[in-house]
Amino acid sequence: MPEIDVLNLSLCFISIIAISICLLAIFQSYKRFRLRPILFYFIAFSFFLLGVLGVIPSTIILDPAEAEIIRLSQAYTFGLTFIGLFFLFLGIHCAKGSLLSVKTNVMSFIVGGTILGYLNPDFYHLTYNVTWETHYHPVFFLLISCGVLIIMVELISYVLLMRKIGTGGFKNYETLYFIGWLVLATGSGGSFLWSRIFNTVLPNLYLIFFSLGVLIISVVIFYSPASLIASPLKVFNITFSDPESGIPYLSFDFRKGEMQIEPVLFSGVVTGMSLALKDAVKGKRYLKSIDGIDRKILLERGLQAQGILTVEDETDLFRRILKRLLILFEMDFYPVLNKGKVGFNSHLYSKFIPTLEKYFAFAL
Repeated sequence: MPEIDVLNLSLCFISIIAISICLLAIFQSYKRFRLRPILFYFIAFSFFLLGVLGVIPSTIILDPAEAEIIRLSQAYTFGLTFIGLFFLFLGIHCAKGSLLSVKTNVMSFIVGGTILGYLNPDFYHLTYNVTWETHYHPVFFLLISCGVLIIMVELISYVLLMRKIGTGGFKNYETLYFIGWLVLATGSGGSFLWSRIFNTVLPNLYLIFFSLGVLIISVVIFYSPASLIASPLKVFNITFSDPESGIPYLSFDFRKGEMQIEPVLFSGVVTGMSLALKDAVKGKRYLKSIDGIDRKILLERGLQAQGILTVEDETDLFRRILKRLLILFEMDFYPVLNKGKVGFNSHLYSKFIPTLEKYFAFAL
């Protein structure tokens, strides 16, 4: 019967349980909001879960003759971990509004090179001396280090930014949320470094940090699912109105201390511009956005209402939130909208405000 490294095997199972809990929390958040950043986070942690499964062989196979099997299992683990980190990177940038960027292209190159490097024994191999020791080609080690550094800097800078701007939906949990991501970054980003530094003591020590960070994040996500879609950009106002007359149904200002938007005038002007431009060019599509000096106005038309969102800058996240909220608004008030009898800021439409606050918790 093969010798088993009980301690490290236990760490693997703890990590599997922690990631499973976090996946459940993220899935619940995605069911509620249906937004791309949350989907990227779910994919990222799914790859983390699959990656941890690859660590198990190194805890139950301690025979130097089986070095190639362990090398392939670790290549599987680190390869999937880097893919997970890439999707985590995409989730962060999607929330920030810059999904396609030079950094994204660089990370794509690094992740692809990392996976190929782990599969090549000339770049990565193992030896056994009390425990499994990893050996990297200097160029390959530099490539991995660059990828880890970029992801950790992006992750830490993002949570610092979130903490600075305030996260209205979970203000009492800001510090805990920050600590969770910091601990997770230390564990996941430094996984291959931990195995080199503490190889003779506890080669899977990074799993302790990883599991602890995941569990902390899970607690915050369960409490406030909106924590996964925080954006550093300002949100000023959202208005739902009649798509033809421009008569507003509901207008909500997020920045109470600044100049308030006059709903009837604002909605009428924006709707008039959209209709006039469509008629002028004899097109089939309506105006989708209006650029201002320090803010942008996003427009989305539904079957019975239109949504108008005023923000600091247009991002894919804001566009998707607006589309989602417009769908929910029409679903909630379909009978009333179909009759067209209820006007601006009625008590009925104000019942939609809690939904707005859930999606824009970071803007409050």
